[in-house]
Amino acid sequence: MEQHMIDLIDSANMGDIDSQYRLGSAYKFGEEGFSKDLLESHKWLKLAAEGDHPDAQLIYAYFFIDKGDHGHIRHDLEEGTYWLKRAGANGNAQALWLLIGVYATFSPEISGEVVVDCFKMLIGTCNDYTAAVELGSIYCGSPANKHVRRFPGLKVYCDPEKGFRLMEESIRLAEGMEENPLKYEQYAMACQAYDYDSSKSYKHEEESSCYFRGSDRIIALAKKLCYAEKALASLQNNAFTSPLSKEVVTSLIAEQKNYLNSARGELLELLNKK
Repeated sequence: MEQHMIDLIDSANMGDIDSQYRLGSAYKFGEEGFSKDLLESHKWLKLAAEGDHPDAQLIYAYFFIDKGDHGHIRHDLEEGTYWLKRAGANGNAQALWLLIGVYATFSPEISGEVVVDCFKMLIGTCNDYTAAVELGSIYCGSPANKHVRRFPGLKVYCDPEKGFRLMEESIRLAEGMEENPLKYEQYAMACQAYDYDSSKSYKHEEESSCYFRGSDRIIALAKKLCYAEKALASLQNNAFTSPLSKEVVTSLIAEQKNYLNSARGELLELLNKK
């Protein structure tokens, strides 16, 4: 056994939680010279998780959630979600996104409050601006938001004014970050929410769910146009979370330009009616 492996084991045995996390991960994924050993991995990650190591808590949760590629000790959603919540409370955004995914897969009937609380923790604890746009879209009742479609309990959270305010604030904060790769996704989601909600209200002004009237409709279209222009700029700068092929980017740019032309025409038509 190499010296660095011996040192890591000694440090883990002495109670260093970062070493316990590294050793547990090494056994789980076969890294740092160690062979995969699920039981040894469970032993060390459990110690690190109990010591409040957020990354250890995330990986430890996989022992109880069968995702097919991480290995698990037993299927126990209650135990798995417990550790994901603890990891999230300690600032691990990935754990909270996984927790939302677990709810969508295994418990879509869960209350909307539980899902909204996850997004609030992502925003407040993890400073995740993408989560703010998601939550804003939920408040707007946008069917373009996959979480609104997945969780029926979210429909009671419709509050467009609050939703748009939250999206705008999150985008403002994101603009202050250099080379933020999430800008395009945020702008696109904001466009979708404005587009759906304002169009629905414009076409059905007599409905009790109408959120925009008169000049408010113009404001909504102007904001939609503003975000669409920023989305196009982000597309042209290739600001994506994951790399896309040149062909896909070219296609998306063309679609966004068409969308912009349509939005401009819609706004001009409305202004000419005033």
